[in-house]
Amino acid sequence: MTRRSSWHLRVHAPLALWLALLLVLTVAHRFVPEGNWLMLHVLFLGVASNAILIWSTHFAEALLHARRRPRIAPQLALLNAGAAAVIGGRWTAQQPAVTVGAVLVAAGLLLHAVLLAVASHRALAARFGAFVRYYVVAACFLPIGAGLGAWMSTGPREPWASRALVAHAILNVLGWIGLSALATVVMLLPTMLRARLPERAVPIARRALPVMVLATVAAAGCALAG
Repeated sequence: MTRRSSWHLRVHAPLALWLALLLVLTVAHRFVPEGNWLMLHVLFLGVASNAILIWSTHFAEALLHARRRPRIAPQLALLNAGAAAVIGGRWTAQQPAVTVGAVLVAAGLLLHAVLLAVASHRALAARFGAFVRYYVVAACFLPIGAGLGAWMSTGPREPWASRALVAHAILNVLGWIGLSALATVVMLLPTMLRARLPERAVPIARRALPVMVLATVAAAGCALAG
């Protein structure tokens, strides 16, 4: 087994566990307390977040021509410990566990953003470095969404509970998952079609990122403002 394949097996182990749990919940969620909430958060916080963390690190390494593989173990450990605490805390109605879990998730994603930003800064000449910025910014949205989620679990009164729910979804789905998926698709689609990425794609990506960030922040802000 090569060193690269061994690395992929290790980092994908948590993702495989979350997928197995998701399969169980998909079949049995009607018989499990908080089944719908659990199924949704295992999918997004467990499966999707692990996949984005792993593959954004992998693509950043390739795009920036990094000589050393970026560290990922600390981020994965914080993310998975936090996700387990959030999901377990909600299922057992232990609010302190939910709060601690949200803090751990936020720490893992902020560490991920910092490490990618440092790697991007060291590789200033990389042609596709603009796409790495999408991963950096996307990683900054989940800590805010996680904070809103932890606050929601304390049972705020209406209309704040409903407003926070919409803002929570916007930040996590459009910010964290959306920006990460967009950067990945723009890079991978030409490869899948055996075509070259147009030269104008990079400057367009640079101009589009602030617009999408402002739009996501504005949407979440408007949700909170009612």
